[in-house]
Amino acid sequence: MHDKIGRHISVSGSIDLTLDLAKETSCNSMQIFVSSPMQWKVRELKEEELSSFIHKKKELDVAPVVVHMPYLPNLASPNPEIYPKSVETLRLNMERCNQLGAEYLVIHLGSTMGRPKSEAMNAIADGINSTIDIFDGMLLLENQAGQKNTVGSDLGDLADLWDSISHRKVGYCIDTCHAFGAGYDIRKSEAIDQIDRILGWEKVHIIHANDSKFDLGEHKDRHENIGKGFIGEKGFRTFLGHAKIRGKPIIMETPTDKQAMERREIELVRSLIG
Repeated sequence: MHDKIGRHISVSGSIDLTLDLAKETSCNSMQIFVSSPMQWKVRELKEEELSSFIHKKKELDVAPVVVHMPYLPNLASPNPEIYPKSVETLRLNMERCNQLGAEYLVIHLGSTMGRPKSEAMNAIADGINSTIDIFDGMLLLENQAGQKNTVGSDLGDLADLWDSISHRKVGYCIDTCHAFGAGYDIRKSEAIDQIDRILGWEKVHIIHANDSKFDLGEHKDRHENIGKGFIGEKGFRTFLGHAKIRGKPIIMETPTDKQAMERREIELVRSLIG
């Protein structure tokens, strides 16, 4: 199988230019935001942007395209203003994915803000259930590192949410840095098998491959370039080469420098897969 490897690409100007940058940096997959990650508003796209994006996606063979939800929405929030805005932003991002032909939308589950986790989990499920029918792609629940009040560092929470969502257009995105921060030692095959027992790797559709600036179980979400953090090249070789991981699209969200460095990191990941 031809491995699908890409990275998160910043949108600057017309959204179709992200596809050009993907090819320039040796990516055959990519992740983008469809709006500013720190704003609620979703920018309207011109018809020529949309048509150019769809044309280039097919012509350049960049797939899958993954869209990441912005950071402000919080489906776990008890705030009566934030919660409905978060659900509406989820809906708008789903509609934008439909327009672009993006296969996946990745969502962080948010912060309880101190409310009981059971209430937060119900709110997340309700928000997703109220929007998922409009989505042509697949919504992916992303694991977290375990920062205070965040939902999703315990992979059992993701499995419970999956069971609470009425539609099967839902799967998982596993972030290596987050899993490592939450205490899952993905440098070892045993942890990969443990995750399989909890989630089922067949339901994991995207891997966020990020090394970690902090050691195992420190509940810190600080990405490092592949091989330069505590997971290390050896750890990634074990993880990415595992039979249950091979063939899954890989997206990096690591620090970037010049395009040449980005291409080298793509090549490094390909070599670690073997």
